[in-house]
Amino acid sequence: MISVPFIGCRTVGQVDANAPPSGSISLPISGDVAKSAAYYGTDRKSGVLAPRGGRCLGVIGSDGDAMIVHPWEFDDWPSVPGPGVATTVRLGEGSGRFSVADAIARLFPTYRNFVKGVVEEFPFFKPPSGPYPGDRLVYKSARAVEYQTPRQIEGLGTQFWLNKDAQPIQGVAMLVGPTPDLLHLAVRLPSNLDALTPVIIHQTERNAARLDR
Repeated sequence: MISVPFIGCRTVGQVDANAPPSGSISLPISGDVAKSAAYYGTDRKSGVLAPRGGRCLGVIGSDGDAMIVHPWEFDDWPSVPGPGVATTVRLGEGSGRFSVADAIARLFPTYRNFVKGVVEEFPFFKPPSGPYPGDRLVYKSARAVEYQTPRQIEGLGTQFWLNKDAQPIQGVAMLVGPTPDLLHLAVRLPSNLDALTPVIIHQTERNAARLDR
């Protein structure tokens, strides 16, 4: 376990909150990676690993929550060009169910009964018929898929906070919990930080494993 800085992030949404105290947190990463990384969160139980020196914002809504980190100051409801890391949770109940159903229709056929239930209750919802055509997918399990969205196209990487850009986006989409909920990560870093991308993805997968217990 290696100690990295913990950066407390303010939140906006249903309840605005001050950032929690900063400090440090221990993570199972290498010392070399730790030199360029920090952990950003609204608390120490939830957050995201990202490059040091970023600006962060937590977003809380009735459909779930998110954590966005990138190098510049941004408005309260950001749309992120260029480098950025964003982790999003959408709840399988309430208004988040549409995002969960969309992800299941694209990625997780084992759970198609969830989509069927949403369509029966909300006939206006039209689920997609499969994955984004340009995305490259690597399944880790029936509930988890790592992906890459190529440069300048729409895909899983641009589904929530990151805009399409001249660099590709990598990440992971996972179903967590019995409902289920959706955990989505999108990462686009400068080329000199490429080695940090898989570490961020794997740390997010470890976080999700705790949520799944």
